[in-house]
Parts: sequence; structure tokens; C-alpha cells
Amino acid sequence: MRFILDFHPASLPEVFFMLYIRSMPKDKDMREFRAIAAKLYKQYDADHNRKISISEFKDFLKDLKKLDYNIPDSAHQQLFLEADLNKDGVINYKEFEALLRNIMNC
Repeated sequence: MRFILDFHPASLPEVFFMLYIRSMPKDKDMREFRAIAAKLYKQYDADHNRKISISEFKDFLKDLKKLDYNIPDSAHQQLFLEADLNKDGVINYKEFEALLRNIMNC
């Protein structure tokens, strides 16, 4: 089942942003996706250093659990390592955007 929101998603809490992203039609304008991805990235980058650390990533995963993604705590480190494509120990914006695209395709 897809949920299509009739209002602007920028006013929603991060969990609802993710619900919106998950429910976006595949052909949705990529500018809108990128705007939402950027907003989410800023929300999870708690220290505003333009990098998502493992602890910030765990906050992201906790919110994904609220959307019924079954992610065991034991998998957090492995998922972080997989999302960190350039292996620098943090998730940059491009890696985060790729992760969200992967989530959308699930």
C-alpha cells in the first residue's frame, strides 16, 4: 500500500519524512527526493559537521524501526560499514542519499 501525502513534507517530523520517501512513486521528481534527503541528512547530523557518525546513524536506524523495518541492533555496525562507501568512517551526504534510494527500492 502506498501513502501519498497531500501537504508539503518539509513540515513533517523525520519519521514521517522517511514514510513519505518510502511511499514516493518511483517516477517522482528527483529534485523533491533530494530536498527531502537533504533535510533528513541535516536532522541526523546532530553535531552539524556534515558527516553522520555511527551514533547518529543508530538514531536513523531507530527511526526506521518505527516504520516497521526489522533491523536488529546487532546489524547496526554492519549496515553502517555498508553505507560508508568510501570507507572513511562516516557517512557523507552522497552515501546517505544512496542509502535512501536503496530503502525506496525495498
